[in-house]
Amino acid sequence: MPTLAVTAESLEQYHEWFGTSWDSFDHEGVHCVIVNSQILNSTLPQALQQRQWLEHDLSQHEGQRIFMFTHLPVYLWDEHEPGLGHYDNIDLPDRRWLLDLVRRYRVEMLFAAHVHWRFFDRIASTRYLVVPSPAFTRPGFSHMFSSNAPPERGRDDTPKMGFLLVRVFGDRVDTHVIRTDGMTALPERIESDKSKFLVTCTPANLPSSPLGVVLRGPLTPASEVPAAWPSTISQKVRNDYPLLACLELGARYLKTPSQLLSDALQHRHLIMLREEGVRITARSIWSDDEPIFATMERYASGVDEWELQIPGGRPPTTAMKVMAHVRTKAGLPLAISPIFPNEIVEGKQHKRTRMGYRLDELAELDRISEGDFQIDRILCRIDANQSPWSFFCHARDLPAFKHITEVDVLVELGSQDDQANSIRAAEALLGSTLCPHVRVYFDPLVDMDRTMDVSHGLLDGMCNPRPAFHVLRCLNTILFSGATEPHTMHPSVDPSLLVSTDQKTTFALDVPNSSGLSRRYVIEDLPDWPPQRKLRVYNLVDGTVEKWSHAEAAVALDRELSDQLILLEMASE
Repeated sequence: MPTLAVTAESLEQYHEWFGTSWDSFDHEGVHCVIVNSQILNSTLPQALQQRQWLEHDLSQHEGQRIFMFTHLPVYLWDEHEPGLGHYDNIDLPDRRWLLDLVRRYRVEMLFAAHVHWRFFDRIASTRYLVVPSPAFTRPGFSHMFSSNAPPERGRDDTPKMGFLLVRVFGDRVDTHVIRTDGMTALPERIESDKSKFLVTCTPANLPSSPLGVVLRGPLTPASEVPAAWPSTISQKVRNDYPLLACLELGARYLKTPSQLLSDALQHRHLIMLREEGVRITARSIWSDDEPIFATMERYASGVDEWELQIPGGRPPTTAMKVMAHVRTKAGLPLAISPIFPNEIVEGKQHKRTRMGYRLDELAELDRISEGDFQIDRILCRIDANQSPWSFFCHARDLPAFKHITEVDVLVELGSQDDQANSIRAAEALLGSTLCPHVRVYFDPLVDMDRTMDVSHGLLDGMCNPRPAFHVLRCLNTILFSGATEPHTMHPSVDPSLLVSTDQKTTFALDVPNSSGLSRRYVIEDLPDWPPQRKLRVYNLVDGTVEKWSHAEAAVALDRELSDQLILLEMASE
């Protein structure tokens, strides 16, 4: 750093030991192309040979699905960035030549490595991924975050270590990050095949999932980091981890401040997220003085819905007219979210602002709506001291509304207790199965510090997953993979048991308690669970699954799993 150029001698030695450093092969309908990025822009005769070979190879496979692999990233910020000493990107002019080929032959996937951090972008129709490392993280890139550097001066950010699992289907490619957390060997129970890791789904494969997240800041924060040693220059980089987290989570919905739409970088990445199967809702505070309709019209094609945040909670007549106009002219569904300022919160010195209606306020909202005016969606909230499971058990029994079509539910992660947030998140997502077509939004996505209110998000300040993230990621796949339409589950008759069931499957959430009481009662009290039938036992935090008998599960819940958040699943057959 700066790195030395490849020499004819070193390249010849590599070819003698390992074979040609550029190559291609076909596998089950996919043409894979390997490029030696280290000799691009060089005067070596092999650079010209590779250039001619690559142009010919791609021309012979035009129209096929093409995956390309290169060690150096083609770029980190954008394709017009300066070269970085042939170290962190491919310099011009060969970068331009290579990207022209990527576009011309519609390369489906472009994979790069080297920097030990993940990035994601689109080059025309090509998905461009810079992959993680299972070994260490590059220290300089820790400057992307406002938090302190990870251990070993940034080299040991273990939650970011891992590899990508790429699953190729006829109509799409799913990429899954497999987090190894710095492991050098599998845990004993995995190695012995008693337990398996759950590979979770991406948004495109979860069409019936209700899971959403709330952005409080940029989707893609941007910054500059020191470039190589001795850091006399800096390079612009994007923090793609919030966007990548939405995909890993399998989130189907995202609420974003509408002002991000006017930022070219954020708008582009919101569109990229939509292309990956995530529906975008823009949020604006209603004001008679603001040209909200003009803003909605300008960005209508880039979002799926618009949410008006109404101070005081009751939509004024002017707002109703705007909403009706937008619905008919722009074809954009409208949602309403109330803002109630100056509310007293137990244990807080200062008053707070509440977002979202409570369930007992919906009937009044439905009554005050005028004529045939229809509210596409309204935002409800689960209060901090309210059980999410109880909320959904109550919500499913509400009578049908005349003017309210669908409901969004806001779950604020207001605690700094990771286990409390994990339990709250699990209750809410399991509870959503009792109310089909309801969406459940978790807020915030990334840790928030507002002096008097410090909230843990699904991601910490380094954009690494907190336990609640893994709970939602796993539960989302377990409950909603494979279903194209929402399915209605029913709660147990015992309100103290978090059991959701239909004709095919029963799910029971086993929540750790601090009382010291035996957890066997969860197994013993489950309805219609024959003792001889095997259960699937999911550890929602570490993402593992095992098959146990009734008796084995009962013992494990009391012993090795006594402090874990567990989901039990039993199929009817």
